Amino acid sequence: MALESQYYDVQLDNTTVTSYPLGSETLGNQGLNDLYQFSNPKEPLSFLTSDKVLLDQLSQSDTAQVSRMSDERQPQSHRDSVQVGPLDVVRDEKGNLSVVSTMDGDYYYKTPDGKWTHIGPNRERHAVENVQVDAQGNLSYDVLVNGTVEHRKENADGSASIESADIGGTIKYDKDGNITETPSGGDRKREYHYTNGQLDKINGNLGQWERVEKDGQVSWVNKEKNLTWEGDFTVDKATGDLIFVARAGYAWGFTTRGGDKQITTR
Repeated sequence: MALESQYYDVQLDNTTVTSYPLGSETLGNQGLNDLYQFSNPKEPLSFLTSDKVLLDQLSQSDTAQVSRMSDERQPQSHRDSVQVGPLDVVRDEKGNLSVVSTMDGDYYYKTPDGKWTHIGPNRERHAVENVQVDAQGNLSYDVLVNGTVEHRKENADGSASIESADIGGTIKYDKDGNITETPSGGDRKREYHYTNGQLDKINGNLGQWERVEKDGQVSWVNKEKNLTWEGDFTVDKATGDLIFVARAGYAWGFTTRGGDKQITTR
């Protein structure tokens, strides 16, 4: 599945590039930026610097228009690939992973110096690391988001997960993109159940909650604690936080790190 992300995109245009000042360093090693070379075979080339600096620089860069590569100019075409689960995979002569393509149009490409680039379906470009594919076709990689490295998994069955210190653990998604599990502080977690896409059960820090709708009014009932909250719960797909909006108009957010906060509603 294609995860909703907060990537900071960097794209190249069709202009001549001799150096590319990002942060405190420039990009001046010619001959390595294959993606740019395929689009501009007669232009001077530039490439990216070391892993941490690369990710930091890309997250701070301005965006520009990337030129779309024609099929015949893409590095290592599908005819060189082997299907592994839902993925098309290319390995080099030593058996090392070098190209991964997904059914959603995502493309992962390793340059000659071992750096990885992710090209999204809309040709947006991101630096990634530690790209791996297992025998079942489950894909995993690391990416820098808002200064924090996230470990992402996109599974062959369409489910996915994001692990990050910023969220205090791992958020899991089903094949439809619904959040099914989040951390909730310490070693605790919240589990979510859906029927036809509607959140209807939560197992959380106070036990199990069930959604009840009567006469058009929604409440959540916790039989273990003998509690009824008049209003509705949702899960914020951007943060993984659990949100409760009461009928009375106030709202609370319960974070993945175990905190809670009142939210202003309009």
